Order: sequence, then structure tokens, then C-alpha cells
Amino acid sequence: MGAVVAGLASDLPWLITMSKYKDWTFLIAGIMIGFNFWLFYGRKRNQTCEIDENGNETACDTATRWSKAILWFSFGLYVLGLFAAYLLLPIQRFLEV
Repeated sequence: MGAVVAGLASDLPWLITMSKYKDWTFLIAGIMIGFNFWLFYGRKRNQTCEIDENGNETACDTATRWSKAILWFSFGLYVLGLFAAYLLLPIQRFLEV
């Protein structure tokens, strides 16, 4: 595992900078994901979409479905990263693993 991290750090040096500023990285990412949740669920939609007479899915429906999937996937990755960056080591130390 250490060799993989060393290889990634040599190939992608910006990862070291991101790890130095992980507090800011997670704060800004959390604000952006929260803002996207507000855009998607919180505000009223004044969106004009075409209505298909045959009951088929329109381009607006497809875009909405994909946007929702990408938003929740991003949130899942954010929570996973937050857990790994801040909670995993204290839990391991507490459990003495």
C-alpha cells in the first residue's frame, strides 16, 4: 500500500498540496455539494420542459435523472473521503487495530 501511495505522490504531485490543505478542500467541496443540493431540491423550479405526447422520456427528464444520480454519487464520494480523512484513524486507534 505504501508503494502505491508513493507512486501516486510522484505521478500526481498536486495530491500532496491537497493533503496539506485538506480542511479547506473538504470545506469548499462540502459547500459546493450543499449548494447543488439546494439547487436541485430546495428552490422552486421555473423550468420549461417539452411534453412528450406518447409518454416517452424527454431530454429534460433524462437530464434530471442523470443530475440526481451524479449529485448523490458525488455526495457518497464526499462522505467516504471525509470518513477516510478524519474518522478512520481515530476509530482504528480507539479499537487498537
